[in-house]
Amino acid sequence: MQRIYMPAFALVVVVAALRGKPGAAAEGPLRYVFRPFQGPPVYVPGQPLQIATAPPQRLELPPLRSTHPLYATAQLGRGGDTRFTFLFDESRGTGSGYDRLYADAGQSGDLTHALPVRGFYHRGATVFGPLPLLIPVDGQRQLYHAMIEARQRGGKPEYVLQSQGYYTGTARFGLKSYTVAVVDANANGLYGDPFRGFSPDQEKLGDQFLVDVNNDGRFEQGGFIPREMLFCGHCVVVDGRFYELAIRPDGSAVGVTPAKVPLATVRSGYPRFGLLLWNEKGVLPLESRKGVIRVPPGQYRLLVWSLEHPAPAGKWEVQGGAVGTDSEGARLVVPAAGSTSFQLTTPLRAKVTAIRGAPNDFDFQLNLTTSSGETIANIAQDGQRPPEPMLKLVDAAGREVAALKFHYG
Repeated sequence: MQRIYMPAFALVVVVAALRGKPGAAAEGPLRYVFRPFQGPPVYVPGQPLQIATAPPQRLELPPLRSTHPLYATAQLGRGGDTRFTFLFDESRGTGSGYDRLYADAGQSGDLTHALPVRGFYHRGATVFGPLPLLIPVDGQRQLYHAMIEARQRGGKPEYVLQSQGYYTGTARFGLKSYTVAVVDANANGLYGDPFRGFSPDQEKLGDQFLVDVNNDGRFEQGGFIPREMLFCGHCVVVDGRFYELAIRPDGSAVGVTPAKVPLATVRSGYPRFGLLLWNEKGVLPLESRKGVIRVPPGQYRLLVWSLEHPAPAGKWEVQGGAVGTDSEGARLVVPAAGSTSFQLTTPLRAKVTAIRGAPNDFDFQLNLTTSSGETIANIAQDGQRPPEPMLKLVDAAGREVAALKFHYG
């Protein structure tokens, strides 16, 4: 996508001793929804499987066609033995491709009578499932539906286990009740794990809490600052208020309580702006109300920001952030007392990359970033993108040899 310059701006952070209103809410039951090969209503990263060429433990094997089967393990549940073993075989013989799966669904260590699951090609991956597993959760066996995706990434095979179900019901937030859902996004068999960022580190990935705020019967994922796709953690924000969640590890119930946390006030010169902040307590999608955002004091990383900048020629809309880049995001420090100012890392940097294809074929890409490496993902004026930037090529003598127009994409 092509980018153009946007004016620098600043946010001012002022701390106020505000607290959520006291109160409590009863625990509400949630029902399980199983959707084979569709899974939860939002994308889930899942759990990467540990792959080995030898059995990770004593395992009774079925008749195999491959002389080099693959063994995979996943950790699911809590309490007792949480290791589950999977075996990949090649039904047409060694070297033909792994297209058959055996799952030790009950952790018996015996696959001699297990029925094989045939893999099929779906959206660029070989998919195995659905797999009904009995996982331990605090002394009880819980039915858990999963599937495994096998795909090539960077020339290497990758096997990922993903949940095929989720829990949904109704929860009360203040005076309003909304349809909610709890999603085991990291596919470890437990619900409500705190989400600690978008790092490739699996331990930082947590679970998601969905809220149908506009009551349209679905959980919307669009927009830079998500309104209905929230992240499990110390708090979530619904209708501008902070709430604590008490989610049963098996996903069967959730309690919602107004959060008793001190709040700071993030002010901006822009009447509308949004921030996606994260720290070790969780990820917070926040939107301003009349140029104000409230957030608990602490140290955060700014994952995503969205701004509207009024100007005489028309309103500018700008979005960007660190998600999808090598940057952790700019730091935002909100003190427990006093005030501080915050400014995105400027000046902005325009970078042109030339990628060579055929001997006389080049692809030029233009990207605009902040000086800390955050990408500007979108910019518009009154809802319309500006004209595409131009690229002028000159020879060693400074003579123009080509004038090219970039295209958004």
